[in-house]
Amino acid sequence: MSVMKAYFLGTFKLEYKGKTLTFNDYHSLQITKFIAYLIKNRKKKIFNSEIADVLYKDKTTSDPINALKALVYRTRTVLKQGLGEDNFIISSKGIYHWNPEIEVILDLEELENYKNMAVESDNKIEYYEKCLSLYGGHVLPMISGESWVDMDDSYVESTILSTMIILLDYYFENNLSSKFRELSKKVLEIDPYNEGVHYHVMSDYLRDGKEELAKKYYEQVAAMFNKNLGIAPSSKLQQLIEGQTKMDFDELKSYVHNNNEVNLAFEASPDVFKDLCLIESKRIRRSKKDAFIVNLTIKIKNKDVHNKDFINAILESTASLLKNAIMTKLRSGDCFTQVGKDRFLVLIYCDPVYIDGVIKRIVDTFYILDKYRRVDVEYTAQDIRDLITED
Repeated sequence: MSVMKAYFLGTFKLEYKGKTLTFNDYHSLQITKFIAYLIKNRKKKIFNSEIADVLYKDKTTSDPINALKALVYRTRTVLKQGLGEDNFIISSKGIYHWNPEIEVILDLEELENYKNMAVESDNKIEYYEKCLSLYGGHVLPMISGESWVDMDDSYVESTILSTMIILLDYYFENNLSSKFRELSKKVLEIDPYNEGVHYHVMSDYLRDGKEELAKKYYEQVAAMFNKNLGIAPSSKLQQLIEGQTKMDFDELKSYVHNNNEVNLAFEASPDVFKDLCLIESKRIRRSKKDAFIVNLTIKIKNKDVHNKDFINAILESTASLLKNAIMTKLRSGDCFTQVGKDRFLVLIYCDPVYIDGVIKRIVDTFYILDKYRRVDVEYTAQDIRDLITED
């Protein structure tokens, strides 16, 4: 059986029997769509009506079936000129399929295989690195906008981002500085608001004794967050730079003064959040105000993902984005805390009829930030008065 190598990541290229065919050899989007669609679905036979729907969905022709026949002829000519006389496309009675005698090794599938092999292998890092090495960019960039292409691209981007974060944690923990620094730049190009990555970068500077570089880096991150999201980085990043916070009166006065006008929700540690809820549950029972504890949970959208490393990487990335959405879409009087990798508790002061609207505002903002839609957000709300029962 003959073997062809097909590359969809960052390009379109076919290698067969020592010959190579690329998009630049013929410059036809329709031919590229047709070949790529056949290769992607090479294990099944496809009716001409299905392919015509894919290729001519914008109704650029009044007779898509005949247009498809003409395209098949042109495609066969391109393949013959570039790769040889073999019959790559089989057709019969309105059905087309890729020649099963020509095995195809597709980079998209290799990437997925390496990711799956990492789950079962003792040497996970080796396979994660092989997975990453295959990534050359967006899937079939010349025909982006096609729904089936964009779906693959979104999945690949999410997979690669998760792979990068897993490797980044490994490089940092094992002090592999050159690999860590090179990869951290790539991760932040895809996921610029991932505070976990920023924390590692700053820690890497501090570990090398480069305090000034760490401070400068923090200032750049803070400026980016303020400009693009209208928020400051989390207290975790601030404390990494500032060290232990003083607690004398002057420091407290300065802190309150500088943050009094900031229109952001307050992020508290879980212990502080519990104390605030205790105080508020008692205070609010004596008032006419309404307050609710909202439990926001993120769940992996792709139910087929069982790799714990990947799940943790996705949760770390998306939780950071959800936290940003919470901070920007709640009021400065509201408070929240993160409890675990996948859950936030939020203390919200509002009338019961507005709860759904407040949460929708947060979730809609989150989905704008998480363009790959890697997780679903679920929530429940409970009246804070229910925390204490009458004696």
